[in-house]
Amino acid sequence: MFPDLGVGRALVFGTGGGNDIVSAVLIASYLQRQGVATDIAGVLNPAKLHSYGKSHERVINRIEGDIRRIIPSKEVSQASFIDAHLPAAVKHVEISSYYNLSTRFGTERLVEEVENLAKAKGYELIVGVDAGGDILARLGKDLTLISPMMDFTSLYLLGNLSLPTMLVEIAPLSDGELRPRNMDSIMEELQAAGAIISSYRLTPEDAEVKKFSRLYKEIARIRKGNTIPNMLKGIYGKRGANKAKYVVRGTIGETQFKRPFDFRIPIRYHGKSFVIDPKKLYSLRQQTAFSHSNPLEQLIKLKKSYNINTEMDLQYLWSNADWTTPLARDGKCLFVLTPSRLYPSEMRKKMVIEGYSIMKKHFCDMSLMLERDYQATKVKDPSYCSERVNKFRVTARGAMRIQLAKIAQDISDYLS
Repeated sequence: MFPDLGVGRALVFGTGGGNDIVSAVLIASYLQRQGVATDIAGVLNPAKLHSYGKSHERVINRIEGDIRRIIPSKEVSQASFIDAHLPAAVKHVEISSYYNLSTRFGTERLVEEVENLAKAKGYELIVGVDAGGDILARLGKDLTLISPMMDFTSLYLLGNLSLPTMLVEIAPLSDGELRPRNMDSIMEELQAAGAIISSYRLTPEDAEVKKFSRLYKEIARIRKGNTIPNMLKGIYGKRGANKAKYVVRGTIGETQFKRPFDFRIPIRYHGKSFVIDPKKLYSLRQQTAFSHSNPLEQLIKLKKSYNINTEMDLQYLWSNADWTTPLARDGKCLFVLTPSRLYPSEMRKKMVIEGYSIMKKHFCDMSLMLERDYQATKVKDPSYCSERVNKFRVTARGAMRIQLAKIAQDISDYLS
């Protein structure tokens, strides 16, 4: 799979959330075949808050002990978290340390602290692993994305670290976030730019694949996901491997909204993996892999031109520490009421109307929505105040005019 790397130790991390960290174990096993000692990391979803024992989420977090993930509305609830279970499930690959990387504190701190970790641990190479292809996406052209924020931040990290980096793209299209025609176009672009270092087809005969399949059976008891099942169907040539389904889900209060869709995975991509130069890819993706100081800034910059789906949609942020606080109930709670174009327009209207009631139910203090959704739904209440900022609208209870003006100014600054 890999050229002669000439390194002794590497950090391998899943660039997105979900099961990308599990896919990183597969790539780590191939690296270990070449004598490279590996540690594993995963990227934390910025829409959730995490605790590690008695410590709250930091930029670098060791995966050990009591780990919790919460949904940070004013009515805090706990969510499942596969990363916490991974070290106990991995038995076939020798991994000494597992980490979570937080994007909550902005890109520059992430780059700095991964550099420091590399020096402390003796990493000579940082390897990002993406399953599906969303890290390769182009803003304005690939509009079927589902959760690109973590991947885009990961690409910024890989593109700005001073030590050698590598990106492994495995099972393109398996996550349902891109379409075959788009992926073909991206691959042509990367080939022309000299960004593709090598390619490899994973096979059922690979010892690493056999071990990974056993690992996934353990993982699926906790989180099945869609990407790895689609990946394995393609590798093993199972019937129906070229067809897959995905469901985009959004929860508002106690109401869940769903939009299912079908997508294709052509045989030419079954089991394929590509080793990519991330610094060359980064140079081509300045519109997606940009610097940001917090999740709100990243969201605003991504949504200002195209209403793509993101992991922050229909989620909550707390305002203290310039929107980077790892604590629930720290400052004022903002509900990100920005359902994407993946939902039909009528469903989106219902989502906005339902989301507007979240403040009355005391799940949040303020709501952020797109101006066109605000106008389309005509949701207005004399007890609320609101302010338009370019393509966005911020709404709050009347008693929070000062806080409303502050977030409006923050958004204006992010747009400038």
